[in-house]
Amino acid sequence: MLYPMQLRENEFIRMLAIRRNRDGEVGKEKGDRIVSFVKDFEQYKGFILKYRYTHDVYNQIATNRENKDGTIGSQRMKRVLYLDFDQKEYPDMKDARDFTKMIRDKIPKLFIHAYINSGHGFHYYISVKSTCDIKNITEINKSLANILGADLKTQISRPPCTFNHKIEDGTYDYDRKNIGKWSYVKVINNSYGVGRQFKQYELEYISKLIRYYHQEQENIKILERTRWNYEALNEYPCYLCVRKMLNEGASKGQRNFW
Repeated sequence: MLYPMQLRENEFIRMLAIRRNRDGEVGKEKGDRIVSFVKDFEQYKGFILKYRYTHDVYNQIATNRENKDGTIGSQRMKRVLYLDFDQKEYPDMKDARDFTKMIRDKIPKLFIHAYINSGHGFHYYISVKSTCDIKNITEINKSLANILGADLKTQISRPPCTFNHKIEDGTYDYDRKNIGKWSYVKVINNSYGVGRQFKQYELEYISKLIRYYHQEQENIKILERTRWNYEALNEYPCYLCVRKMLNEGASKGQRNFW
């Protein structure tokens, strides 16, 4: 879902393995931050299996040009919109069903192709047609995240079958003897490619959904009623009775008439 089966010659998937201190800050020792660029699924899998017990493992959402940093300027192609929700920011949300409902309540026509439990939150993926216009898809992703209350900065995600080493008290623990305290990153739902009706979204369609959302928000705003200025009747190109009702509301006892 995230990457094509065949990458171009100078196209890579950027992987990160990060080891934090107890307070969550990235360590400064050699080996605390490892970056690798892989070309296929076997290398991708190998990186995960090598570092998942000793580090928090991440993959970049977009493919990368050569072995450069992960900034927008070095990203080549993207195939998903990505939403990252931190559980601690939503104390009233119990599980993925609550987050899914929140998304669908705000944008009912947005189909979610996959979501995973990241250990202390949830990652959602919406499949779109491949694009090399990284700036455009990033802006659309930010707009969607802003509406839904997801992290606006995230360009990397935790792949399934890794561990989130942040334990219940908020500290980080990499001692394998305490593996029972770690959270396993796992897929909850994956509908990518399933069924005859499956299709990847056009980015323009997602933009329309975003515009519809904002229009709806404008439509449901309660406009403050203002008293009508009866001293300036000739200045209003509208019947007084209509304008009065629009500004002051229907008079009590005459709502059926209006």
